[in-house]
Amino acid sequence: MRRPQPNDVYLFKLIHQARTNGRLTAFTVTQMRENEYVSDIWMSDGAKAWQFTRGGSDSSPAWSPEGSRIAFLSRRGAKPEERWVQLMVADIANLAGEARPLAKREGISNIKWSRDGKFIYFTGPVGKVDEDVKVIERIPIWFNGRGFTYGVRNHLFRVDAETGDVQQLTSGDVDVVAFDVIDDVILAISSQELKPFETEIHVLRGFRMERVSKERLSVESITWLPGEEGALAVGNDLHRGTVTHNRLLRVDLDGSVKDLLGDFPLEVGNSLNSDMRGSPPDVRVDIDGSLALFPVNEAGSVNLYGLDLSLGRLRRVTEGEWSVESFSSRNGLLAFTAMDAAAPAELFLMDAGKPRRVTSFNDGVTSSLQLSRPTHFKFNASDGAAIDGWVMMSPANEGRRAAVVEIHGGPKTMYGNAFMFEFHLLSSEFAVIYMNPRGSAGYDEAFADIRGHYGERDFMDIMEGVDYAASKFPIDRSRIGVIGGSYGGFMVNWIVTHTNKFKAAISERSISNWLHFFGTSDIGFFFGNDHVAGDLSSDPWGNQSKFLEKSPITYVKSVETPIMIIHSTEDYRCYVGEAIQFFTALRYNGKAARLVLFPGENHDLSRTGKPLHRVDRLTKIMDWFIDHLNK
Repeated sequence: MRRPQPNDVYLFKLIHQARTNGRLTAFTVTQMRENEYVSDIWMSDGAKAWQFTRGGSDSSPAWSPEGSRIAFLSRRGAKPEERWVQLMVADIANLAGEARPLAKREGISNIKWSRDGKFIYFTGPVGKVDEDVKVIERIPIWFNGRGFTYGVRNHLFRVDAETGDVQQLTSGDVDVVAFDVIDDVILAISSQELKPFETEIHVLRGFRMERVSKERLSVESITWLPGEEGALAVGNDLHRGTVTHNRLLRVDLDGSVKDLLGDFPLEVGNSLNSDMRGSPPDVRVDIDGSLALFPVNEAGSVNLYGLDLSLGRLRRVTEGEWSVESFSSRNGLLAFTAMDAAAPAELFLMDAGKPRRVTSFNDGVTSSLQLSRPTHFKFNASDGAAIDGWVMMSPANEGRRAAVVEIHGGPKTMYGNAFMFEFHLLSSEFAVIYMNPRGSAGYDEAFADIRGHYGERDFMDIMEGVDYAASKFPIDRSRIGVIGGSYGGFMVNWIVTHTNKFKAAISERSISNWLHFFGTSDIGFFFGNDHVAGDLSSDPWGNQSKFLEKSPITYVKSVETPIMIIHSTEDYRCYVGEAIQFFTALRYNGKAARLVLFPGENHDLSRTGKPLHRVDRLTKIMDWFIDHLNK
């Protein structure tokens, strides 16, 4: 075995989007090449797996109701600068995976079949953005990963599965956030410019749309109950603003909404961080018979839970220190992909109450590299709260060693039992410390709610956690670095402006000035209010001192830690100005700082950026810490 290197990311295969028809399971296999991602759809009958398509850009399989056809998305023949995608259909009896195109347009996503198999529904952008001079009258003006969006709305379409005729079903100044179809369509729609997180539930019958919901809701996914008697939604009522836990909600057609989880304290979703995903994890409900299946964040793991709709009983369906990534269940057969901290995702089946791993795409890679399995620790913070943390270090490195502290983004995400190649790379040289301080997902709502208090209890948890880890593991306290991205980048900026504890720091896609963030981020005009001032209605005009008080740039003269700032030029979540102004302030005040800008990348560089840029980023991170911590 050998130590991992940055370019080893090319060796891994990303297994995702598992979808079963009750007999066969379709899933997507993606691999990074130097400047692209290559993906195809595979099939498994539970005993073996085989490649079904060979387009090199195929993903998002969706079974027809009778299970004999499969729809998927493809970019076959597209140039990198072109943004169109094709909706394809293939007969599974054709083992060569030959498919015919049905529709071709920009941004097709969320494909679903009608119950009779005659139509395929999807969402896609409608409208345009000025090619040259841009005349803008609404916010947000852009969205991370999509660019300028001020003239575009997301609408619902359907295409005839035989003729390819396409119809646009919704229109107007609304965005379709989520939908499901049996005979009629149920939709979650966002229509408020200044509150895009608020959604209304509508039913679409033909081309006539009727609002169902009356309450204030924020819905992420929606699924018809059998018989169209109502729907199950993953969403919340915003009683804690944007950190309110997503729940399993029943939305009836009379507008009534009920939280089906009662006093269950955890959140529906998958907020685990990983840099080895082929697509975002499933956050939805799948109904098989009387069982509703959904993922739950739980203290560094994600498992599937099931609610028996006839009896009202909740149970954990999968049991593991892992992250269940995608899932699908039909006729009692549950297919899912899952990863843990030591291995990327593979395909699993559960047909007799126990999970069985079906694929082994990454076994050869993981067995050839010196990958580390983390050691879990738990400590009590100074106010008595229990905090989860992990230390990862290569057994090849003996004796007291330098360490790197990783801080996750969000802040309402979590670290834990998911594969992070970056951690394995760093642990070949250093101890890697990571934890879930206050603000993290995976615990109750009070734990997650640090709105208005950034840099307070969360900062203390991290500092106390580092001290605890250094007292329990062979770590050299004089050689500890810190790195974080997004909220984690904010926290690194906050740390270096409030303590000299660390010998070196790296801040990525960070926030340095909350007033700037409010006006430039695609989510700043509501996220900033909620998270900085503590309430969705608390804007900078009435809380300017709070926005400045919580901005690391205010305290830049206190910095003594050498810091490298990494940012992407097309990051519209934390705009590149956050990095430039912090770097300028540091250099103006004579501080040791380096700025690294990645052109053409967005907020998700470390997860979905061009593979060459991802390798370059990892190389720069390793070099910075080796230069500053190994002296």
